[in-house]
Amino acid sequence: MQKVILLTVTHFNNTPEVERFLHHVTQLELPGDWRLEVVITDNSGNLDLSRKSGGIVSVCRPESNLGYLRGCSYALETWMQKHNTLPEWIFVSNTDVEFDKEIFTKLTVFPLPERVCCLAPDIILKSGLHQNPHKIYRPGRFEMYSYTLIYRSRHLTAFLDNLCNIISIVSRFIRMKNREISRPEQYKSQYFELIYAPHGSCIILHKTFLEHGGKIDYKGFMYGEEIYIGEEALKQNFKILWVPDLKVTHFKKATTGMVCQTQKVRWRLEISKILWNEFFSKR
Repeated sequence: MQKVILLTVTHFNNTPEVERFLHHVTQLELPGDWRLEVVITDNSGNLDLSRKSGGIVSVCRPESNLGYLRGCSYALETWMQKHNTLPEWIFVSNTDVEFDKEIFTKLTVFPLPERVCCLAPDIILKSGLHQNPHKIYRPGRFEMYSYTLIYRSRHLTAFLDNLCNIISIVSRFIRMKNREISRPEQYKSQYFELIYAPHGSCIILHKTFLEHGGKIDYKGFMYGEEIYIGEEALKQNFKILWVPDLKVTHFKKATTGMVCQTQKVRWRLEISKILWNEFFSKR
């Protein structure tokens, strides 16, 4: 019986982007004992696919716009209800990304360590900035509470975003230099690193995440998916790995680009309160 890699994605008035994504992923190769399936949650209710996808693509339509992670959760639940089983791997992914041509092949032979339920690929922006590892360590209570204050202001939010980008560039440079010094050449392609949270534009979950009670039915509409997944893994005493050999290019053309900055800040304030109340407010 073939094992399944399931891609869960969402659509909201971005049909050309979704079609480009589908054309891309359906061209990628898989070993013969694996198959790829894609489920799209049509949040805007107007997705009309013109491309033929060989029956591996299905569309589900909720009654309302569920946002990103909750929309992917709806897609996953729809697939599982139909097939009454679990896929081996589940991608929670934006559609403004492009996978390395060997990503599925490498994933199917990845030697999954014990107690690992999630992989964070090396997500690279066109500017060259690497978005993973998103967070190596669990944030403290002070940091999480400060977000509930910072996200009340557009200006503070913009300042925080710029600061985080700078810190990410510097810390990655230091980390990669140390890796080059400490690891022999023959082991570099097999390198992975234990982290707290993956970047939300592409999260790769193993079925063990679901088997042990993990959920992606996130209350937030947009943003904060990284912390939520990190906390869900922690609740199960599972681990998340950053795997640089699994490469993804992120074009940052998702539907959030069509949303005004004020709305984005509102979403961030909403999710900061949700995450604080659900995971960090209690000692």
